[in-house]
Amino acid sequence: VPDASVVVSDLAIERACAGLVDLEALIGRAVVTDGGARLGHVAAVRFGEASHRLSALVVAPSDHSTPREIPATDIAGIGED
Repeated sequence: VPDASVVVSDLAIERACAGLVDLEALIGRAVVTDGGARLGHVAAVRFGEASHRLSALVVAPSDHSTPREIPATDIAGIGED
């Protein structure tokens, strides 16, 4: 190998990924406001083409109306509840 920077241990990868949410587990998860109002569920996830960072969540409302996108900057948190 050219130098030590190309060597990555499984332990380092596990630590780096510990706080990440699996996309399959995110789809279908309930979306609620800070006040507890349910907006629907996560129908899709959008990523920036250049940054590959989360750019928005597509939320399908419970009443089956038109889905809407919530920009990543408006997301307060992602958790089990």
